Amino acid sequence: MQVTEKRKVSIFLKYIITLLLILVSSSSAYFQIHEVVPDPAAATNGDDITIVIHGSFYHTGCDVEEVTSEIEGDTMRVEIIGLDTGGGGQMITPFIVRCHWGELETGQYFVDAKLFQHYEDDTELTHDTLAVVNVVDRRDWYPNLIISEAAIHNEIQYFPVRELTLDFVIANDCQFNAASPSYLNLYYSDDDQFSRNDSYAGAVQIDSIQVDQSIRMDNFNFRVRGRRFPGDQFLILNADGENEVIEANEEDNWTAIPFTVTDTIDHHTTLTGQFDAPGDVTFVHFHEDYLFCLCDDSTGLAVYDANDPEQLQLISFVTFGSRLKRLKIENQIAYVLDITNGVHLIDITELNQPEYLSFIELEDVLGFVVNGSYLYAVGRRLGLQVFNVSSPDEAEFIRCLSPENRFKSPIIIDNLLITWYDQAQYVYRLDQPDNPELISNQEIAYDLRNAVYCEPLIYTSDGVTVRILNAENPLEIIVVGEYENDSIVYSVSPGENFLFLIDWDLKILNTSDLDNIHMVGDYYARGGFSNSAQKNQFVFLSNKENGISVISNDSFEMRVSDAANHNSICELRLLGASPNPFNSTTTIEYSLAIASQVTLRLYNLSGRRIETLVDGRVQAGNHHATLNATNLSSGLYFVRLNSPHLKGGLSGNLVQKIMLVK
Repeated sequence: MQVTEKRKVSIFLKYIITLLLILVSSSSAYFQIHEVVPDPAAATNGDDITIVIHGSFYHTGCDVEEVTSEIEGDTMRVEIIGLDTGGGGQMITPFIVRCHWGELETGQYFVDAKLFQHYEDDTELTHDTLAVVNVVDRRDWYPNLIISEAAIHNEIQYFPVRELTLDFVIANDCQFNAASPSYLNLYYSDDDQFSRNDSYAGAVQIDSIQVDQSIRMDNFNFRVRGRRFPGDQFLILNADGENEVIEANEEDNWTAIPFTVTDTIDHHTTLTGQFDAPGDVTFVHFHEDYLFCLCDDSTGLAVYDANDPEQLQLISFVTFGSRLKRLKIENQIAYVLDITNGVHLIDITELNQPEYLSFIELEDVLGFVVNGSYLYAVGRRLGLQVFNVSSPDEAEFIRCLSPENRFKSPIIIDNLLITWYDQAQYVYRLDQPDNPELISNQEIAYDLRNAVYCEPLIYTSDGVTVRILNAENPLEIIVVGEYENDSIVYSVSPGENFLFLIDWDLKILNTSDLDNIHMVGDYYARGGFSNSAQKNQFVFLSNKENGISVISNDSFEMRVSDAANHNSICELRLLGASPNPFNSTTTIEYSLAIASQVTLRLYNLSGRRIETLVDGRVQAGNHHATLNATNLSSGLYFVRLNSPHLKGGLSGNLVQKIMLVK
């Protein structure tokens, strides 16, 4: 009987031990390494590889205390030890461990990891070959990024186009993960075939795309360069990946999206001439009957005979400098601003053969002004520099004032030098021109990038804002007019009752009424403009890619000069359509200050004229026209009101969108 009892006890103990072993075994299953991945995921010959190990401690209070790794041939052996923090219970403690392997050559590599619960525990919770790293030769790596579902929200755009909104999907159709970063390059083209010679528009960085995965970009807003000219065009999307990636099939990596640009603006300007120059023209300036041009890439000064503005004749070109940006002429000396190095002095007494005289070395110079025998220069770390240029072949440095200030755009009014720094205005008296005296330093409510003085007004710009200042009292300069542009202003140039604004393109502003400065003309350039100069009815533009463009005005507004016409700024108004949106009919209202010839027309989204509602002479007053759209399909249309002789919000040519909903 006792033997039987002892046997029962033995069986019970074995049962308990077996149960504990099962529990221990079951418990140990919760101490896991979940994933081991190489970084980068798509490994190629010469890549610097890091092994990333993801795991967790379950039902315990362990954290990773120590990690050791050893490389033996083609195998990395990793030991991960957990430290008991005493938490216990149902705690789950995830961990990530990184082990650097280094640059690997082509071949197959293995990761063998061991996981221990404690320092003194010699039981391996995990021990296995957890990952295989395939390192392939670059010429054998063919990630293929395929673009699909690409579309522009509005295939019909209105000139000038500022922004495109896109939807597209990029899928990874290859055996490797596409390494990050990859890039989606965008180009403009006149056809649906991709060429590296197409106009580059920009690039978008995209995230790493896993094997057989894709990313979707919806409502992606893309800022348009070059404004896009009227006509049928294509936006080319090309997914290149990294530069060193060799694609499996380049034909799969791009797609072309068609879109149309419709011109709805009467530009009131006519291109009368396009003239080649020795290089990219960055600045134009008139002196007497000659046009002086600075060329950036070939770095030099070109002089043209402009007696016939429509037939410019190049008479000389002299090379010097590196980044030529501004030009001033005083006493037959051309002073040329080189923003990298300083100021060059050129004798232009003989225009057929200008003579290079000397150079004033000034690093990071931003502007200068010449007054008699003295040149005053400003810049990033220059303060106000004073030079004696009475001997232009050997300018003499005199002194530096306020070296801590980054002055900009100095101008001289009477015997005062005015310059700006951040939102502050400095005035120096030039009674002793070699030693200017600071007499005023006051804060102002705006910043300033450039300033042009045309007595008694100063024309300035800062970002998108153009300001006109009254400087009749140079110590109390006040803002008398403002204009908010829709993009960055690079330069302004005043004319009689007009301001010529360059923001890559040319805009002509009517400034006869400073309370109502408005655009009356424009001209858009493929190459982009940097500044302008005027002679009579001609505007000369420095074209960064195409030399010199000459524009002739053919608009009524540009000939406004007498006071009687100053009061007719808003002679033409498009008051709007009601209802809008509409179902079958809508009424379009407009007004005229004086009797004039008027057209009111309806266009579809493609820019095709659908119907003429008004075409004839209309008396002064308010008028309306009824549009019956019974035979039209639902969609977006626009009406355009035009008069060749009356002003309106858009220079006598007003447009409004209307929506037909059936």
